Amino acid sequence: MKKLFLILIIFSWTLNGFAQTQQLTLDDCRNLALENSRKSNIAKETVNIYNHKVKTIRANFFPKLSLGGIYAYSNDILNLTMEGGYLPAFTYSSVLGQYMPNISGFMPDGTPIFSSYAYMPDIEIELKTGSIYRASADLKQPVYMGGKIRSGFKMAKIGKEIAELNEKLTESDILLQSEEAYWNCVRASEMLQVANKYKEVVDEFVRNMENAVNSGMKSENDFLKVQIKQNDAELNQLKARNAVRLATMNLCYVIGVPMNSNIEVVADTSKIEVSLFSENDYDINNRYETQMLDKQVDLKEQEIRMVRSDFLPQLTAMASYGYSNGLELNGNKLVDGTAFLGLVSLNIPIFQWGEGYHKIKAVEAEKRIAELSQEDLRLKMELEIQQVYNSYTEALLEYSHAQKALAQSEKSLNISRNHYDAGMETLADYLEAQTIWQQNMALLVNAKAIMQQNKTRYLKVTGQLTID
Repeated sequence: MKKLFLILIIFSWTLNGFAQTQQLTLDDCRNLALENSRKSNIAKETVNIYNHKVKTIRANFFPKLSLGGIYAYSNDILNLTMEGGYLPAFTYSSVLGQYMPNISGFMPDGTPIFSSYAYMPDIEIELKTGSIYRASADLKQPVYMGGKIRSGFKMAKIGKEIAELNEKLTESDILLQSEEAYWNCVRASEMLQVANKYKEVVDEFVRNMENAVNSGMKSENDFLKVQIKQNDAELNQLKARNAVRLATMNLCYVIGVPMNSNIEVVADTSKIEVSLFSENDYDINNRYETQMLDKQVDLKEQEIRMVRSDFLPQLTAMASYGYSNGLELNGNKLVDGTAFLGLVSLNIPIFQWGEGYHKIKAVEAEKRIAELSQEDLRLKMELEIQQVYNSYTEALLEYSHAQKALAQSEKSLNISRNHYDAGMETLADYLEAQTIWQQNMALLVNAKAIMQQNKTRYLKVTGQLTID
């Protein structure tokens, strides 16, 4: 529903050429900022990357099936000649049940002399390479890799968790930025209202003074003093208009719409509330930064196991079934058929001159650095929370005092006006009362915006600023 509303807003801007004023509440600004933020989209894509990495590494637990093929051609021909000669003849002995040599005597050196010989001619051998090819289906399954695959899988999962935390952290940063821009825009708009109202009061006073001068009841010098106030009011009015324009452009930038968009913020009174927080009413572990630091330490622990796995035994099993063809011996194929091959590979590291030891020690040192950094950043976050808490409590008190000061200055202005009309007060005193009233109005507007911004910052640094 929110996305549909945002789409309708952007479509109406496009359709009307940004001519009609679009009124936006605080929630509208938050949602538009999240929808259009490039940082938020980058963080989401990072989570998407780690989702695929987790699935990629998980696939290493299962067997991998692949098809392979190889082809080679060579015109090389190997020609060999196997020399023939006279070979002794054997006679079968029925008594012994085996072939016995026909020995008729011996040479002086002990060499046997056979009674009969068989002649074997020379044999010509021709080995032709020609075309050799093989096609096979291979199945490979890691049996034990020293824990490398499991550590890699856990590292990927931790990386995904860090990416998800970073996405939430980015969203909270965007919410803080959008709320600050919104309240700056509200402050500028209300400051313009104060300037307009003060200008109306001064203009009315100028008209009354002009009538009094014309009737001789007031001096020309008093009229000049009032005109100076009128000039100041016009200048403040111009400055307020410029501030509204600049704050609106900044809000357009934050929520991701064109800078010339004709927008107007609606001050949602339900969002302007005084919230009292206890000084220690927070859990630092709710901060996304703290959780990310914890994950970084876990990541280093898995990295130690990953390095250690390189120096542990590794066992892999593989099976292959394929067809081979090639090699001719005297015109006859030597290889032509299918065959199955099973293979088990075992690798046991024995000695690497301390390579594994030092690699592991280096990663362990990195883990200790991560733990020390975690402790240091936790202390800094505690300090940051205290600083923001102090700023918020000061803003609450300033807002309360501004409310009282405005009520007092309004009462004082009414009394001063009555006294001045009755001739019981000087013009300078009446003009001073007007100035004090204007200043207190501006102080109240400013204090209200600062209070809301500091409240948002406190929710941010305590991990409580989330999407509703």
